Amino acid sequence: MHRVTVLPADVSFECSEEETVLQAAIRRGFALPYGCRKGHCGTCKAQVLEGDVDLDIEVTHALTSFEHDQGMTLLCSAFAYSDSTIEMEGLDASELGEAIEVRDVSAAVVGVEKLTHDLRRLELALGGDLPFRAGQFAELNPAGTDVWRSYSMASPPSASGRAEFMIKAIPGGAFSTHLEATRPGDRFTVRGPLGSFWVRDHGRPLLLVGGGAGMAPLWSILQDLAEVGDSRPVRFFYGARTADDLFHLDAITALGKELADFEFVAALSDAPAGGEGPFARGLITDVLHARLGRGIAEYDAYLCGPPPMIDAALELLETFGLEERRSIFYDKFTAS
Repeated sequence: MHRVTVLPADVSFECSEEETVLQAAIRRGFALPYGCRKGHCGTCKAQVLEGDVDLDIEVTHALTSFEHDQGMTLLCSAFAYSDSTIEMEGLDASELGEAIEVRDVSAAVVGVEKLTHDLRRLELALGGDLPFRAGQFAELNPAGTDVWRSYSMASPPSASGRAEFMIKAIPGGAFSTHLEATRPGDRFTVRGPLGSFWVRDHGRPLLLVGGGAGMAPLWSILQDLAEVGDSRPVRFFYGARTADDLFHLDAITALGKELADFEFVAALSDAPAGGEGPFARGLITDVLHARLGRGIAEYDAYLCGPPPMIDAALELLETFGLEERRSIFYDKFTAS
C-alpha cells in the first residue's frame, strides 16, 4: 500500500497497486472530482508532484500530449507505485464532502417513454435504498447481460423507491438495443451513486447549462432545489437543435413557479430564421453570453451535456473569471 496526498485540499489515503488512484479515493470516502472513469472526460485531471505514478495513459483530447509531458495524469487511469503527491488545481477540502457508499440495488422496469426522437425516459422501481445527491449518476445493467452503462438520475433524491433516467438512443448500441426491447417487469441492477456533480452551498446564484441528455441531472437538481426551498436565483439555459428536440417544457414552467427566482431559456441551433417561435436562436453559449453578459461572473455554473458544448461553455465562463472546481462544475457526457 502507498500513501497518496492530494493538494491543495491536503487529504491523504492509502492506495494499492491493483487499484487506480481514483478507485482508492472513492473507497476511502473522498469525493474527488470525476466523471466518466474511462479517461474520456478529463474531470479527474491532476498534476503529479512527487512519487512514482503510472503515466502510461493514452493521449486524447482529455489529456493532451503537452499535459502528459508535463507530468499530468488522469486519476481514473493512473496507478501509484510509491508514496505520491498530486495536485488538483482549485480543489478545496470543504468541497470533497463525504462520499456516499456505492451499492448495488435490484430494480424492475416500470416503463420506457419516448421523450424525443433519440431520448428515452426509463423509470425503475428500486428493490432497496439508493441514496444520492441530485446530479449524480449510476451504472445500469440489464439482467442476464454483461452490459453496464452510466446514466444520470433524473429523479430527485426524495423519490424513495424509484429512479428515472434520460437515455440517448444510439443506433446499434448495446444498451440502446436492449432498452428498445425492454418491457415493464424486466430486471436491472443499479450501481451507485457515482460522480462528483452536485450543487455546492456557496450562496451564489446558480447557472445551469445543458444539452441533450444533460437535462437529466439538471432536472434532478431543479426538483431538489424546489423541494428544499432553496432561495438562490436560478438561470437554466438548455440547447437543442430544433424544437422537436425539446421536452418537459410545461413541467419546467410549473417547477419554475416553485423557485424563488427562476428563468428558463431554450436555444435552437438549427432553427430556420424567423421560425424559432418562443425560443432563442443560436448556440447555447452564444445565447448565454448575450442574455447574461458580464453578470455571468456572479454565478456558480453547472454544465452537463456533450463535450463540444461543455468545452465551449468552459471557455466562455473562464473569460469572466469563473474557475473549474471553484465556480464551475460539469459532467461531460462521453460515449462509452
